[in-house]
Amino acid sequence: MRGLRVGVVNPRSPFGSRVRSLLSDGALPVIELKLFESDVDGEATLTQFQDDVVITQPLDPDLFTNLDVIFFAGEDSDLFNRLAVDASGNGILSIVEGAIGLEAPVVVHGAKGPTASGDSGDRLFVVPRMASYLVGTTLRRARESLSAARASATLLLPAGVEGEAGVKELHEQVRSLLSFKSPPTEVFKEQVAFNVKLAGSGVRSVALAESVALETARLANMEDALSLSLVQVPVFHGYSASIWVELEAPVEQRALLACFKEPPFALDTGRRAKSPTPVGAADSNKIHIGGLRRPTELSRPGFWLWAVADTTAYDSGSTAVEFVKTRV
Repeated sequence: MRGLRVGVVNPRSPFGSRVRSLLSDGALPVIELKLFESDVDGEATLTQFQDDVVITQPLDPDLFTNLDVIFFAGEDSDLFNRLAVDASGNGILSIVEGAIGLEAPVVVHGAKGPTASGDSGDRLFVVPRMASYLVGTTLRRARESLSAARASATLLLPAGVEGEAGVKELHEQVRSLLSFKSPPTEVFKEQVAFNVKLAGSGVRSVALAESVALETARLANMEDALSLSLVQVPVFHGYSASIWVELEAPVEQRALLACFKEPPFALDTGRRAKSPTPVGAADSNKIHIGGLRRPTELSRPGFWLWAVADTTAYDSGSTAVEFVKTRV
């Protein structure tokens, strides 16, 4: 593979930090790296990259010239969307982590590596974030194996959805509250520890909820057939979802169980099987399925399930970098 000129927008976000770390470790043959803050009015800073010091500069699309690849860490903003579309139109392979309204193929993380639909000449792609991966991958399997028609899901978000900063703030909130002090609220803007709140009340939360819903629907091939709610919970890393799946026709219980027996899923059907939890799924690379049941009182065929996955099950940064290898 030839040497690449690479750009990363919002390099201090969780996705941007992960991509930058992978590039520093040699995941791609980078001969030039440009880092851009998400704020056009930001100040330039210095960042270490391998044996060099790289300037992180204010966002300026004029500096995208001559880049081969650019990664956009999800901000769910019209500005990012426009910049990504313009960059791809200029022949730059543009990878966006989550985006609202972008008419671009979604990268699917499969057993044989990341793939995406579309033409070989496409230069704009969306990489789903972890929240979308959990529900989208689960529903994709249900649609392919069981002819799922519609679905409704409640997705429980951990503090890790805000990266390491979110995890640290939840930890500090717990410590403060147990010491009878006011909890810090710089990241979440309100108390998350010992609390549950609906995500989607602020401008940024609404953007996240809409983006995750769109990515999930595209991953599952269930656009216009999926409703999704996001709930912030006081968990550090694991993602969980309660999902109702409506089927086009009834299926037998054994077909339901067989659907989630193959990777990336794990399903314990033993007599002493316990419902999956974020603690039980810690450090696992599987999506753990439990709570499979078919209500008998409903006129429409369908089933409930409970899905849990740790952040080790999916890495949007690695998926993005691996996908680039298939396109350059």
